[in-house]
Amino acid sequence: MTDFNAPPTLAAMPTEILCMIGSNLSGNELGSIARASRRFRQIFITRVFENIKFSGNMGRLTEQLASLLYGSSVPVMTLIKPFIKYATFQIQGVTAPDDAIPSQVSKAGLTLISIFLRTMPQLKGAVFDLHLPHTQQVQFSRQLREAPRLYGPPSLRFLNSVEISGLNAILRNYNTAPGAVQIPAWHGTRSYKAVRDRCPTLKALHLSRGYERKHRLFRSMDHKILELINRDFNQLESLVLHEATSAHEELYRGQFKTPKHFLELNRMIDRLIVSLNAMPQLRRFAFTMWYKRLDKRLIRADWSRQAGREPLVDADLEDYYSALINHISKAVPRLEELCITVQDPVFYSGKRINGQSDMMVEVGSFEHASEKYRFPSVLIV
Repeated sequence: MTDFNAPPTLAAMPTEILCMIGSNLSGNELGSIARASRRFRQIFITRVFENIKFSGNMGRLTEQLASLLYGSSVPVMTLIKPFIKYATFQIQGVTAPDDAIPSQVSKAGLTLISIFLRTMPQLKGAVFDLHLPHTQQVQFSRQLREAPRLYGPPSLRFLNSVEISGLNAILRNYNTAPGAVQIPAWHGTRSYKAVRDRCPTLKALHLSRGYERKHRLFRSMDHKILELINRDFNQLESLVLHEATSAHEELYRGQFKTPKHFLELNRMIDRLIVSLNAMPQLRRFAFTMWYKRLDKRLIRADWSRQAGREPLVDADLEDYYSALINHISKAVPRLEELCITVQDPVFYSGKRINGQSDMMVEVGSFEHASEKYRFPSVLIV
């Protein structure tokens, strides 16, 4: 006899519920489930193969690309190609002289990267993650300048530290300037200037920098930085300014902790609003405001001793950052999304629904699978 009160098995669950479950699973977990049945493959294949990653030295990448394009993996490529939206090229160097990759192999690999990108017009973004010693980086840049043009997708991301020669070589080799660029660098650096010079009509920009104790000012809230970025890229629709946060308590003691600091912070927010309103095309903005640099009493707007003693709870942070997001969004009604990183990987995300003055605010994490391909994790153009 059927027990109607028993929870349904995975196979019997409605598609909507399965998709909700899938949003919390990793790629490996989704892959295991997708192998269980045709129905699961149909539901989860778009998630499993949303990103394709090539990793290794240039010899290894050449083998992987050749197999997918012309070799034994062609049937697999034919199956997954419609679902691929992002491609990652993690290029590693070699340490032993005996392992050096022949020049003709590296050149062939760069040609295959170009061919791969050209055959994937549906791609939304390409990621280059270069781990090359200086001499190999120079060789890579020289060979890339001689390689076929990169008919790449509109979004281009550089992960970790990238030498200026490699960044310049990739930007120069793009057939048309990308509409969105992410670099692990800040305003005024050589990497920033390279993007500025080669992508003046940029629609989306992501800059990041490490934590610096000497600056009381939240650098990603600095109105002067925003004004300079607006001068260089006056067509920006999405902007992410990310500062790394630190887990070391001694680095944030003695920051914003008095009523005077509270007024200083409010003036900073007011100047930020003026700068955002001066960016006519901006629709999405994300910045870092590390909560540990704010005194508990400031977050609670309560300057009593008791308010400074009690530890912060999630509700305190949610109230403070939700109010801040809505304060800024009301003053800058053109914004559709506004995100504040409070401590990596946690951020608060505000979205304007149907033109309402108040944004719907939710807490998110850069480590959560469901956020992997959303703003501010990726740039939207």
